[in-house]
Amino acid sequence: MKQKDNSDLLKLKIKINCKNDIAYMDCAYLLDKPEFLRLLPLLRQKFSIDKLISYEDFDAWRSQKMLESVEWQAERYKSGKIEAELEDIKKHPKDIERRLQYVAYYKRFEWETQNLSRDFKRPEYFTSIIQRAIVCGEVDDSSYRTTSIEVFPPELHLEEIPYPEVIIRISPMTTKDDLIKIFEDNVPKIFEENEQLLKHFYRMKKDPANNIRRDRDWYWRNLAGESYTKIALSIASDKVKKQYQTNKNRYLIPELTNVKQAIYRYKQLLAVYM
Repeated sequence: MKQKDNSDLLKLKIKINCKNDIAYMDCAYLLDKPEFLRLLPLLRQKFSIDKLISYEDFDAWRSQKMLESVEWQAERYKSGKIEAELEDIKKHPKDIERRLQYVAYYKRFEWETQNLSRDFKRPEYFTSIIQRAIVCGEVDDSSYRTTSIEVFPPELHLEEIPYPEVIIRISPMTTKDDLIKIFEDNVPKIFEENEQLLKHFYRMKKDPANNIRRDRDWYWRNLAGESYTKIALSIASDKVKKQYQTNKNRYLIPELTNVKQAIYRYKQLLAVYM
């Protein structure tokens, strides 16, 4: 029997440099599929990848494409082309290819590689594996991220987010050790830029005797018109209350300073977390 010519597949073979055996196996079962390999020339042509990028340069390539996409999008808004494009899409709502031509390069690249993950019944983390297979022709452990982390909202830079949230994405391959490692390696670094918030929230976590309920009560009573003196007298001893009835000197009420400081502190905290 004549052996089938597989020379086309041999030229498209992806290097798998994963040292982790599970990662190697998981990647191989997709990247060695003839159906996947035969898509590579089409995808590389579609995204104008005439020459494979070195694995070390992938992040720089991605950053450059993202920058170009932002500039391209800004130019379309500036020139007024965006309105005509939106009208064209409305006229052909089911024409995906027509819609994609109006999407910035890197956004199209992201969408199509995400869709490929779904088409091949793979979890979301395969998107980064597929991207590197297309652009670099190789993958390794760094692209095999079964557990990932991102800052929300993702469209803003960290310094523009007054109170960021960190989202950890897990997959069927995620282990408890993966979660601990990604948390310890990433979360503290992300929140370092928000030191003012951290000090308060870390203090709240460590201080079981936090007076937030008392301070909030005093704040709202004061907001409703109750004076510092009246609030202080409400928690003062009977002896202090009698003394005040006699001398009317509020500064002799020991609790007054505490009330004023607590309400002031609460107002400051409200200003911080706007």
